[in-house]
Amino acid sequence: MSLFVLGWLILALPAVGLGTSFDYSSKGSIGAGIATLKGSVRAGGGLTLTVPLVTVNSLIATGTVVTRTGTLTATSNSNAFNFLGGSISIQSGGSTLFHGTFSSGTVTTLGASIFRITGKLDDGALITLTDRHGDVEGDTFTIPEPGTLGLIATGTGLIAIAGLVRRRKCRLSPNLVEEPVV
Repeated sequence: MSLFVLGWLILALPAVGLGTSFDYSSKGSIGAGIATLKGSVRAGGGLTLTVPLVTVNSLIATGTVVTRTGTLTATSNSNAFNFLGGSISIQSGGSTLFHGTFSSGTVTTLGASIFRITGKLDDGALITLTDRHGDVEGDTFTIPEPGTLGLIATGTGLIAIAGLVRRRKCRLSPNLVEEPVV
């Protein structure tokens, strides 16, 4: 029985990755003119960062990633600024591959000429861009669709209920007890 459950879990858990996702990475250098930064990290300011696209869904790609923050607002931490709105757009070959709107985000200064943009898109995906002295790297972390998570939770719950019913039947009918396999 335990092998059956283990086998089922091995087959079912990859379904988490079946949610719609778009994973990219970007990398460029502002100092070398490969990436551009407009704006400033200060209350009332905002940033527009344009960086070359490196991969899309783990495949090599060319294009640009343009990230725009909303207006930055001060927080109790003098190195962190929140923003609402803004967007990220991924383009390749004249086509827009992905466009998302930030529901919230934070720009954090990590030192002289070092900052990180972290934002949550309306669909729940998390975006992180880091600028280290003009060298920019970005990535996205996708979250499975709520429906996918619900299906997994329901399936796991049904297996648990089936196990409880089976145990109860075995307890009530001693002749249904399985013989150990040798």
